Amino acid sequence: MKEVLDLSELLGLVRLDDFEAQLEKVDFARYEGKKVQMRGCVPVWAHLAVAAKLMERVEELEFLVDDGKQGKPIHIYAKA
Repeated sequence: MKEVLDLSELLGLVRLDDFEAQLEKVDFARYEGKKVQMRGCVPVWAHLAVAAKLMERVEELEFLVDDGKQGKPIHIYAKA
């Protein structure tokens, strides 16, 4: 079963000037060894920054594209 990570809920309003501080507050250890699917209405750069943090920990990672309309999962990472 996949753990859904909604970046809109996790980060709220994303602004570049305080994004690093927002990321530091997130407990990425809770996703250790899990299959994670990221979604949410945040800038692409925010998705990429969170993905970089998750790749150190997760078994699999997907982006959910167009998540408001029965989105399509895009597989981007799997632990070898």
